Amino acid sequence: MAIRILFLTALFCLSVHLPASAGEGSVRVGYYENSPLAFTGPDGAAQGLVPDIVRAVGKALGRETVFVPGTREECRGRLLAGETDLCAGLPFSYGDGNVIFSGNSIIADWGAVYVRDLTVLGIKDLDGRNVGFGRDCSHVDAFKRLVGSHGVGLTLRMYDTCREALAAVGRGDLDAAVANRVLGLRHQRELGVQDTLVFFDPVSLRLAARSEAAELLAAMDAELGALRVDRGSAYHQAMRRWLSPTGEKTGAGAVALWVASVVLALLTVAIIWLGRRLFKKSFEADRTGKALEQETEIRKRAQSALWESTERHRAMFIDSHMPLMLVESASGRIREANPAAERFYGYPMGRLVGMDLDGLRPDSRPEHLADGLDDVREGGGKRLITRHRLADGRVRDVELFVSVVHLGEVGHDLVCVLDISDQVAADRAKRETDERLDLAVRGGDLAFWDWDVAEDLLILSDRWAGLLECGFDRLPRRLEDWYGRLHPDDAATVRHEVERSLAGDTPVFQVEYRVRTDADSWRWLASRGRVFHRGPDGDSRRMVGIAHDVTERRRAENRLASINTCVLGFTADPDENISSLCGLIRELLGGQVGCYNRFGSGASGCASIRGTNSCALSAGCIDEGVFAAMIAEGKPGVFLVKDLADSPYAAQTPHAGEAAPSTFAGELVFLDGKAVGALYVLFRGDFDPTENDRQLMGIVAATIRVEEERKLSGQQLIRAKEAAESANRAKSEFLANMSHEIRTPLNGIFGMLQLVGGTRLDDEQRDYVDTALNSGRSLLRVINDVLDFSKMEAGMLSLESEPLALRHVVADVLENFTVQAAEQQLLMAVEVDESVPPMLVGDEARIRQILFNLVGNAVKFTPSGRVTVEAWTQPLDAPGEMRLFLAVNDTGIGIPADMLATVFNAFSQVDGSHTRKYGGTGLGLGIVKRLAGLMGGEVYVESDEEGTRIHLYIRVREADEVSRSCDLVVPVPESVKPLTVLLAEDEPVNRVSVLRMLEKLGHRVVTAEDGEQALDRLRSGEFDIILMDIQMPGLDGLAATRMIRDDESLGPKAQLPIVALTAHAMQGDREKFLAAGMDDYLAKPVDFTDLVRVLSSLVPRRSAKSRA
Repeated sequence: MAIRILFLTALFCLSVHLPASAGEGSVRVGYYENSPLAFTGPDGAAQGLVPDIVRAVGKALGRETVFVPGTREECRGRLLAGETDLCAGLPFSYGDGNVIFSGNSIIADWGAVYVRDLTVLGIKDLDGRNVGFGRDCSHVDAFKRLVGSHGVGLTLRMYDTCREALAAVGRGDLDAAVANRVLGLRHQRELGVQDTLVFFDPVSLRLAARSEAAELLAAMDAELGALRVDRGSAYHQAMRRWLSPTGEKTGAGAVALWVASVVLALLTVAIIWLGRRLFKKSFEADRTGKALEQETEIRKRAQSALWESTERHRAMFIDSHMPLMLVESASGRIREANPAAERFYGYPMGRLVGMDLDGLRPDSRPEHLADGLDDVREGGGKRLITRHRLADGRVRDVELFVSVVHLGEVGHDLVCVLDISDQVAADRAKRETDERLDLAVRGGDLAFWDWDVAEDLLILSDRWAGLLECGFDRLPRRLEDWYGRLHPDDAATVRHEVERSLAGDTPVFQVEYRVRTDADSWRWLASRGRVFHRGPDGDSRRMVGIAHDVTERRRAENRLASINTCVLGFTADPDENISSLCGLIRELLGGQVGCYNRFGSGASGCASIRGTNSCALSAGCIDEGVFAAMIAEGKPGVFLVKDLADSPYAAQTPHAGEAAPSTFAGELVFLDGKAVGALYVLFRGDFDPTENDRQLMGIVAATIRVEEERKLSGQQLIRAKEAAESANRAKSEFLANMSHEIRTPLNGIFGMLQLVGGTRLDDEQRDYVDTALNSGRSLLRVINDVLDFSKMEAGMLSLESEPLALRHVVADVLENFTVQAAEQQLLMAVEVDESVPPMLVGDEARIRQILFNLVGNAVKFTPSGRVTVEAWTQPLDAPGEMRLFLAVNDTGIGIPADMLATVFNAFSQVDGSHTRKYGGTGLGLGIVKRLAGLMGGEVYVESDEEGTRIHLYIRVREADEVSRSCDLVVPVPESVKPLTVLLAEDEPVNRVSVLRMLEKLGHRVVTAEDGEQALDRLRSGEFDIILMDIQMPGLDGLAATRMIRDDESLGPKAQLPIVALTAHAMQGDREKFLAAGMDDYLAKPVDFTDLVRVLSSLVPRRSAKSRA
């Protein structure tokens, strides 16, 4: 049996030393050293009252408990950081918004003073004494505050633990020691100390958790409550284990006790023998014992009452979340402050005690606070609003709730502090808002109205009396009375809008109307409001709104409308327009004469323009000196002269039969800072212009200034327009001539080279011819780029809209670079998405030009690698409309980052140095960008070390079925059946080159050197087609074509196909050729392939018979 007990004991000790792992069902519990409540045992495990109770609670819930030691602050910090789930034994006062506590406390504790044989009835009995405390004591700060608040002087000594401090008292080394009540109760008998009546710092030790762990805390709290009710539970077993006094004897002590019992029996015999002698002393001892029992009972009751009082103090004062302070009435000093007050004011623990309550005010005048506290004491009130300064310097508005408390013979005030800063700020903001609203209403000249719909009661503000020019008692009080004041033209509109608002058809009632004043005038008002209250059935109960006077605005709007109408009726004659303006200003201002006086270059060189509909009031009864005075004043604005007849500006010899004016109102008209005239109005009576009148004069004067500018600059504009048109014509002619003069010799060069290429040549000669042709084509591309760019700059480039097969266009473009790509070992690829229709409608030539430039650049700047052309479409909202996206990717040298922003500029090149490797004009990408813009698109470029990607989009549309069927790609034969061709060309080299090309194709050619010869040849011969040069001496190609088409005597020959041979490349040329009756055209220099294509497309295939 003993071996089994030893084995179980060893197993238990081993389990204690093994660390508990926080498994899935474990609860991590933080604790701090506070023996015997909680401490770390020699084996490193948590021991004490609190760990035993928490283990029992966790076991009842089926949860393993893992304890994490630390200081009190560390435990709280770990709890907030989520490193532990619970904190055991945390005081209730540590609670805030982030920490919540169990409803059941583990135990209530407090600090106490222990002595050996010293009599201590109060804190002042420790004055001058040596008092010890342990390093692990959690009540020492509260004890220091208690001592400081009572002015007690003593010497404090610190020991490692509270038990060592109590042992020092038992040995007589100290007069007293501070420890928690639970520790003292357990060890006071063992250490030979006893408690005193000095109790302080009551705390309620509970389970604490974060607010996120409320569910776990609730479960632990419920089980803790159940254990507390059961007197035989582990809770009460732990209480008896850890709160029972130590020092009771076991083992050898029991033997000593047995010996003592024997001795006691012998003594009993002796006592019986000496009974009579000891009876009296026994009686006295018995009486003394009863007295001691009564004293003990009284002391227990006193301690119980003290504990209950302490608990109430803790619950109502210490643990309160409201800032509370106990203030001595006579001195105003703070004698006690709870933790909530210390947190609110921001002072360290204990600093508020001893401070003057008045000292918390930010100003130096405490009379208001002192008087308020006196009122409270005399029953005049229980609350006081003041301001307090916090420890960090911030000032807060506070409301003090004061209760008078009498502690002994000293009066105290229990002050509860409520922070009302937000409320005060809100009240202040509301007052400021109300004030601003009132000022805004007054400044905006607004009038309020409030209509009780059910009672038909109309409440109007004071401003309405001013608007209606009546007394306040004459304001309408019923809606029908209000309707009676409305203008007949506006009454129906106002009624309709009111009914719509009442019915809920419109959220806002908003209308402008005229109202009759008591002065019998009409005033325009703008009213706005809404229904604010409706009944359960939806009927309107109350309608509120505002109104303001818009009479002047309406008058100004009507005047501006009149001016606009007048301006819209202007003619090309500025003087006639100025006359209309003078008549309008006279009418709008109510004058009799409106005139404009245009100043001349001489002293008497003035010309007067009189307004229309002016009455017979003399405009000539004012002296021109008034204009000199206006110019001398030299500032814009109305120049006013009253009592004109008595002024220096009255004419000396007024016109007979005309009444003299009384008032002159004029305004200067300035042009380029110089006064060029004066607008003026004459009035028969007195005239005081309002601000609107002055603005009206300014507007009319400004309009006259515009007419003066038109008059003065009209000829200049005409001359400038003629010069611009002449320059534009010259530029067009220059570009046309350049195109013609350059293409004409190129035509001969190309023609001859192509003819030579068709002869028998050796390899060296063939190489020479090919090189010359390629160089000529490069020159032609440069010329085309320059001419295209010039046409774009001049806005002379037009776009065609024709069916095109994009896939065919892309293939044709890439075909031009096949040889060069092969030489560079480039891979050429095409990726046309399925979304691209077979046929599109757009400008095929320009799309081909875009692709040619982009692919040409890609091949030029890609020494080796890959060039890819991609195409896809994106539909637009309009039916058939779409965006065509084109992208050309290469793996070439790329574009430097600093040139990406300028690569599309004219003449911009990636390599612009004198030693540059790559040629070109630098116009290609600029032309691409402008062409894309003309076709409703945009171009983007991306480049890096892996190559360049240029992508763009243009607007096209899908071809309809008719266009598709008409534009199917038909292979062009390499030759056609022999034809008889009439060739009209004045330039000998071009004539010979085209002649030889046609003969090489097997055609018979008849030549003419001008249009007259061509007509003669046509009349006398039979032909299949006519090739007509455009620019020829005498009768040119266009005139000759018109004559052919109009000559009925030619019969069927008048309808022969006519093809223009042109070196022109300007906007409108193609349209001009087709309008003259031509069927197609060939651009010089004539390409052999293009010649074959045109001949085969225009001449129907003939049967296999020879021509005579």
